[in-house]
Order: sequence, then structure tokens, then C-alpha cells
Amino acid sequence: YIFTSLFIIELGIRLHEAGVRDFFSGSDWRWNWLDAIVVMLSIIYAVMALGPSRSSGRALRNFTLTRLLRVAKILRGMKYLRELRLLILGMLASIRGV
Repeated sequence: YIFTSLFIIELGIRLHEAGVRDFFSGSDWRWNWLDAIVVMLSIIYAVMALGPSRSSGRALRNFTLTRLLRVAKILRGMKYLRELRLLILGMLASIRGV
């Protein structure tokens, strides 16, 4: 839950700095939307993991796919590793097709 908390803080700071309108429609809007979705899914995952044991294990497994999105978020800052970035983005694209 530490990383989820850090992502929430980071997203809040970035929203405050850029403003909501610029954050979601500025030059990096695709990455910003991805960040917001990853944070929201991480929160949902954390709430489901803390919930009653009767919650569906299958739903929790589906949310683990969001971890790949976290990798994409990290790759945004690693543009110098172009080959690795392309490989992971290709993996994400193949998951979308499933």
C-alpha cells in the first residue's frame, strides 16, 4: 500500500500544479489519463483486498493486470531505454487485444 499511497500523492501534486483542465487535456494528456486510471484501479484493488474474504478472487486477479500499467508509467521516465519501452508497450497492446 506504500506505492499506492505514493502514486496518490504524486497524482495530487501534479493535478494541483497543472490544474485539472490542463492535466487532462494538455500535451501529455494520454500519460496523465493513464496515471489517473492506474491510481484509481490501485485504490479499488486495495479496497477489495481489505474487504471481506467472500470477495471474488477472480476479480482480484483481474486487477493485477494493472501492475503492467504501473510499469508503463515508470517507462515514461525512462525514454532512453527505447527498446525496453517498445517491448513493454507491445505487451500492453497485445493484452488489450485479448
